Amino acid sequence: MTVLLLLATQWSGAVAGDDDKRCKRDQDCALGAVERGEIRSFAEVLESIRQQVKGQVLKVELERDDGLWVYKIKLLADDGRRKKIEVNATSLSILKLKDD
Repeated sequence: MTVLLLLATQWSGAVAGDDDKRCKRDQDCALGAVERGEIRSFAEVLESIRQQVKGQVLKVELERDDGLWVYKIKLLADDGRRKKIEVNATSLSILKLKDD
């Protein structure tokens, strides 16, 4: 199974920390947040959500909204439905799960 993974980090507000101010690419900012322990890696998020929703990942975005890091995931579930899932990037709790 081929998984298409698009990791696009979008900023909706100011981010604390000198490392974030010096980020050259969004991926660098996301990696820095993982290394600092602010967020969990996408591998951990994927493992967590796949226990609840089986399917193929179509798209992933990592956003910071009002100080909260959120992974936004679109996937094609095994039942053929497209799902949108929002996951707290720190706690791995599912914030939203709905059909697309």
